[in-house]
Amino acid sequence: MSNYQTILEEASLLSFEERLRLIEELSLKLPNEISPPLSEEWMEVIHRRSREIDNREVKIESWESLQKRLEAKIETHAEN
Repeated sequence: MSNYQTILEEASLLSFEERLRLIEELSLKLPNEISPPLSEEWMEVIHRRSREIDNREVKIESWESLQKRLEAKIETHAEN
């Protein structure tokens, strides 16, 4: 069995909260300069969303605020 498969199997045994924390930690370790090429469809979405933000058509939220909200939902989910 490969290291990847072993790690994947071990990670699947973690609790829901631990798996989310693992995902967050791993994502922070990705190099910032890696950017996969974006399709034309994604570029259209990006431009549309940028216009909506510039025109104040949508409400935006900081990452910190969103993260707190998500963590509260995760805690509630873990308690149930």
